[in-house]
This record gives sequence, C-alpha cells and structure tokens, in this order.
Amino acid sequence: MSYARLVFALTLCTASAGLAEELQPAPAGRILDESCDEANPCVKTLRCKDGVCQAPLVSYPTYKVVHLAAVLTLLFLLGGLCALAWADALDNKKVVRGLIIAHGVVMLLAIAGGFGLMARLGIAHGTSWPLWVKLKLGLWLVLGAAPMLPRRMPQRALLWMAIILGLAVMAASFAVNKPL
Repeated sequence: MSYARLVFALTLCTASAGLAEELQPAPAGRILDESCDEANPCVKTLRCKDGVCQAPLVSYPTYKVVHLAAVLTLLFLLGGLCALAWADALDNKKVVRGLIIAHGVVMLLAIAGGFGLMARLGIAHGTSWPLWVKLKLGLWLVLGAAPMLPRRMPQRALLWMAIILGLAVMAASFAVNKPL
C-alpha cells in the first residue's frame, strides 16, 4: 500500500470515528476559491494568505502518521536495546551504535511530527503551551536519555523496559485526554 493510500485510509478511519473536528476540510497545499480578510476569516484549520483561504502544506493526518510511526519505532528500538542488555550482548558495538543512531533520528521525527500536530491543533508558538504539551515534551526528553539506562545498568534491563513502556502509556494518555 502506498503512503498516500495509507494517509487517505487513516483520514477516512478518523473521520468515520467522529474524530475529524481538527482535520482540515481541504487537501494539503490546495488553494480554495474563498476570499478572506480580517472581517471574513478562513475556517479554523485554513490560513489566509494573500486574501485567499489556503490549506496547510502538510495535513493533520500526515503529521499524525509520522508522529505515531516514530513513537512506535522508538519503542521498538528501546526494547531492542533493553533485550540486548538483558541477554548480555551489549559488547557488539556495531549493533548498539546503530540502535543509538536510529534512536536519535527517530526522536527527531517524533518531535517534528508532534510540533506539526500542535500547529494543526492551533497551538501557536509564542503563546503559553497547555500543560499536556509540556508534560509530553518532558517525557520526550526522558525517552531521549533512555538508551543510557540499559547500557549503564544491564542487570535491570527488564525494569527499564517496563519503565519505558509506562512512560509511553503516560504520553499517550496526555495526548488523548489533554489535561489542562
């Protein structure tokens, strides 16, 4: 299945579940025929550019797919690192280095997807972020340092795996429930 079909299928699933209030009504990058100004603003998810309503270049479902795929990959990478520590196989420097590098790249994708989602939800930069965004950013920082734990204390690898999974569940609950 191609990437465009996957995004379209996720959009349909999200819309059919009644969760489409944040989604934009136009495809990404499309310029609509509606004119706009301060007296006649665009719909919430569109922006007024040069007097014409325009959809953002990257859509909400695309950011969501990028963010969720990055977070799932991050959990797999951290789980693999914990499994290597548990099996006492951290002496394979090439594999460990590859996991650490992949972890950094995936962390960048997760934060880019997360900030894209924030922009599509209407949380602007320069304003005070809601508490749930600050909590998720703090969890992102903790998960960024997480590869250090199984490498420093490999005898507690299963404990680190459980803690990492708990942090991921907390981040998901913050995103779904949006406290404060």
